[in-house]
Amino acid sequence: NVIKMVITPYLDVVYPVPAKLYITGSASPASWMGGGDPENVNQRFTKVSSSKFELTIVLSANNSMLFVPVYGDWNNKYGFTGANNTNNVTGDTFKPDGGDMKSPAVTKSYKITVDFKTGKYTVE
Repeated sequence: NVIKMVITPYLDVVYPVPAKLYITGSASPASWMGGGDPENVNQRFTKVSSSKFELTIVLSANNSMLFVPVYGDWNNKYGFTGANNTNNVTGDTFKPDGGDMKSPAVTKSYKITVDFKTGKYTVE
């Protein structure tokens, strides 16, 4: 006997995955979405899978940052799940409308990975 089935795949993620993702904040080269075109200062993440973004960027030490899907729009942002700047600077959890995330203690180039499947980000 032949049984017909319809299978619909879905993306198993903690939060909906945006089409684009940018970094903003005093830790980033263009500061808080007012310091220039994010494309020109390389603040746009690269989407490396259906749920993951990566960016290598120089972060200013002990400053704040957030992730935004639309550069210049504060209505939709991703930040730390706890109080502002109390995150683990090498990576932690994030959520929509979360708090500012503190950057590491040394100004240098870091690789940031943001994973919407796990709701976590890393700074290496």
